Amino acid sequence: MASGFFVESGAHDGTSLSNTVFLEANRNWTGLLVEANPELFEMLVSSSNRTASTAINACLSPSGKREVLDFALGGFLGGLTGYMSEAHDHRMKSEIKAAGDAAGPTNTGRTVSVTCWPLHEMMAALGKTRVDYWSLDTEGSEAAILNATDFDKVDVSVMTVEVNDAQARANVEIVMATKPFKLHSVLGSDLHTLQPPDALLRMLNLHGTAATSRDQGDLYKVLVLDRHCKDIIAPLLRVSELRAQGITLHLLLEQERQAIPDVPAIYFVHPTPENVERIIQDAQQQLYDVMHVNFATSVPSRLLEQLASGVVKANAVGRVAKLFDEYLSFIALEPSCFSLGLQDSYLALNDPTARDTQIESAVGQIVDGLFSVLVTLGVVPIIRCPKGGAAEHVAAALEGKLRDHLKARSNLFSEGASALAATLSRPLLVLLDRNFDLSVMLQHAWSYKPLVQDVLGLKLNRVTLAPDTAGLPPGAGLLPQHAKKSYDVDDKDFFWEAAGALPFPKVAEEVESQLQKYKAAVDEINSKTAGGGDEAILDHEEMLRRNTQNLMSAVSSLPELQEKKKVLDKHTNLATSLLGAIKGRGLDGFYNLEEDLLTGKGDSAGLLKLLQGAKGTAADKLRLGLVQLLAAESAPSEAELAELTGALTAAGVPDTTALTYVARLRRNRLVGSARPAPAAGQGALGAPSQGNLLDWADKALGQGISSVTRSVKNLLSGARQAPVAAALEALMDGKQGTQEFDSFAVMDPKLPPGRTGLDRAKGPFREALVFMIGGGNYLERESLAAWASRSTPPRQVLYGATEMLAGEEFLHQLEELGRRSGIAPAAPAAAAAAAGGAP
Repeated sequence: MASGFFVESGAHDGTSLSNTVFLEANRNWTGLLVEANPELFEMLVSSSNRTASTAINACLSPSGKREVLDFALGGFLGGLTGYMSEAHDHRMKSEIKAAGDAAGPTNTGRTVSVTCWPLHEMMAALGKTRVDYWSLDTEGSEAAILNATDFDKVDVSVMTVEVNDAQARANVEIVMATKPFKLHSVLGSDLHTLQPPDALLRMLNLHGTAATSRDQGDLYKVLVLDRHCKDIIAPLLRVSELRAQGITLHLLLEQERQAIPDVPAIYFVHPTPENVERIIQDAQQQLYDVMHVNFATSVPSRLLEQLASGVVKANAVGRVAKLFDEYLSFIALEPSCFSLGLQDSYLALNDPTARDTQIESAVGQIVDGLFSVLVTLGVVPIIRCPKGGAAEHVAAALEGKLRDHLKARSNLFSEGASALAATLSRPLLVLLDRNFDLSVMLQHAWSYKPLVQDVLGLKLNRVTLAPDTAGLPPGAGLLPQHAKKSYDVDDKDFFWEAAGALPFPKVAEEVESQLQKYKAAVDEINSKTAGGGDEAILDHEEMLRRNTQNLMSAVSSLPELQEKKKVLDKHTNLATSLLGAIKGRGLDGFYNLEEDLLTGKGDSAGLLKLLQGAKGTAADKLRLGLVQLLAAESAPSEAELAELTGALTAAGVPDTTALTYVARLRRNRLVGSARPAPAAGQGALGAPSQGNLLDWADKALGQGISSVTRSVKNLLSGARQAPVAAALEALMDGKQGTQEFDSFAVMDPKLPPGRTGLDRAKGPFREALVFMIGGGNYLERESLAAWASRSTPPRQVLYGATEMLAGEEFLHQLEELGRRSGIAPAAPAAAAAAAGGAP
């Protein structure tokens, strides 16, 4: 469409990540640019490519009338102070603080007064009543603005609304349900919000609406899962939430199950010959009333034929009520983090003994998982990857699958049929082999989420602590209070979200701060319900009214406070367990030395001292040795490798196969450099050594967490940028001349094969999906999140991996690859001799 009229509210500087600059520059559109930040407005009116549009330094009214409101100058995150969520306000202030002097006048956090106008009054001033496209992005006030807009006075054809979180999206959807609009699709602006629960709930409600489900009364259902699909559901829906959807039993497909003939069954499984055969057997044995079969990804025609012929032969066609492809073959751990749950994926893709069919099967599983993610997001990205290796293999297969799907008359990507979507920013999908940076999988962590994963074994958003046997005599049985405990941690956990990226000592401080807030809230309730000192001057009815109000307030507040206390108790227990491991294994020492090695400041003397010390397990020491090998400027010589092997063997490491295997990768240039270019003042998650950082750890958490952290030094001075973050920056900014931008392959599924050039990837991109083939972890995820929040403007990065691994889990895969490559463990005597007979 040419010569249309747009409104962009939240226009920023008119160019950076604008949703309308393309329309004005290339489609002869004109429009209205609304920007409340006066500093950004000056940049907007001076832009040479927005001369055809009218700009106004104001904001759209959230009340439907002219008014003056407070506006926070927060760059891309600035908005009306009365409408920003607490989480968004915290994010804005944190990013302003992190930017420091580089923030600039547009991003100071200062509050200014702005005039707000109803949209129809702005349009009337221009003599317009029709808007062909409205872009609404006001950092929190979107729902209020939509609710206040008089659509009888303004005719809006198409709009996009950007939201910051699930609650904001729900508010917008509630408002728009009362307006003459229909939700068309979720575009790239929601890339950071993976929301498979919506699809899961539809599946559990037999693909009816939630209202339909409630009308069904006491309809009880059985959920039948294979092991992988059980992992898909586990982080998203707890048992109580399944019961709320009428699921009374959830059973594994692979196990023997008793017949429940009067109850419908919902199957959620992967399309494999074995699973299809079990479904046929269940239909034949009439285990359930009817069977609603949901496959996690698309079903190959041969399996559909197997299912159809099987139920016909079993005379059980009527048992299969519905069949769906759900495209949910991934595990959404958080709104911006996912895994495909493919165990030992690094081993499978690098196994020298694997057959071609095994490699192709592994690649096919990855492609199916990524396709499911893109279907859920509703986007067709530009794909970048290194040339050669597994990443390009996966990228080519994914591009082909997307291209074939887009050719269909009806497809799952509504944006593919949308002329408007072609003008909006498409996300970047960056596929990387795990060998691009091995060190991040092996190094020790110091921030909260990565520590919980690496030390406490976080899996599928659940942490299980080992039994506490302290104080028990040898041979004594475990009492209930000593039993192992499991805790759920996910994006519903306010503390997990707020403190996940903090260094461990700051987590302890945050727990103490939240406990003080909780105690203050409880004291306030107690004070109100106990009555004040002015009761003598109140008549009986007024006193009764006030007491009733206070009691009602207390009743409504207490459940929330009790839930908050449970969360804080949970994280106190997790922090206590982490502290014990840090002290017992000396993890701070390993962390600091690894950071020194990765920034070129470590030395062999410090390495040998730590290896010869009493702290650390054999795996800790082997991981340190591997980081040293990967951080070295060049591949090790035979003598250097023998010396390091000997030092590790002397330190009690029984098997150094992984070390020899990684050394071979370095010599053959099959692994990327672990030493990135320095980024002054900006760090991923690391810092140089600062002495004994755990002198404070002799104090117990139970004695007051604030006292524990009083002597802790700040670990995050920021000395380096992680390799993956550096590569992502070059690709998203389109930095010509960098190795990543110039050498990575470019693929666009919307173009014919071989027609994609670097011009399709020149950026800048506002959103990216980074996917690690061979495994990932929370340390790498947090480093990318830190980079994205520091960027100007802030970027949205969704992180995914074939599986999420702790350091020791990845170490086991390296060891197995070494064995399958024919590497024999070093003989202890020879290794000790190479180390100079070190004790």
